[in-house]
Amino acid sequence: MTTLTSSSLQFSEGRHEDAVRHFDACIALEPSDAVFWSNRAAAKLALRDWAGAFADARQATVLKPDWAKGWARWGAAATGAGELTTASESYAQAAKLEPSNAEYARSRDAAMAAEAAALAKGEFKFRPTGKRPASTAARIESKGAKLRPGVLLSFGDDEEVAE
Repeated sequence: MTTLTSSSLQFSEGRHEDAVRHFDACIALEPSDAVFWSNRAAAKLALRDWAGAFADARQATVLKPDWAKGWARWGAAATGAGELTTASESYAQAAKLEPSNAEYARSRDAAMAAEAAALAKGEFKFRPTGKRPASTAARIESKGAKLRPGVLLSFGDDEEVAE
């Protein structure tokens, strides 16, 4: 496909805005191809368009949930946007899917360290999501729950205790 070749070439030449436009065309022709979404996310990452890259990488993971690169791109976009929990969870999924990829493990560890550092400094950005990841144990004592060290609270619309 000429459009895909052009997009890849433009990306490798650092012409990221052109690459985004060409990946737009690829996605219009084949919206179910996770590679196009992931590659457009990479171009948007290069442009520091965190929200756009986040959305594209997320779509890549929806289309191909067992593909580590989509999760890694989502982690990179989340890191850029300051969404440290999402970044560490996304990189963790990439590392789980491709355990031989040391870069995914390093990125996961770096995101987790940044998350811990932000929490320690009181600079962590809480973002309500409405649902809690299955891997996170949270205890919600009441609507006026107190923040205690080592306890992660979810402020979604659920109020059950996850053990």
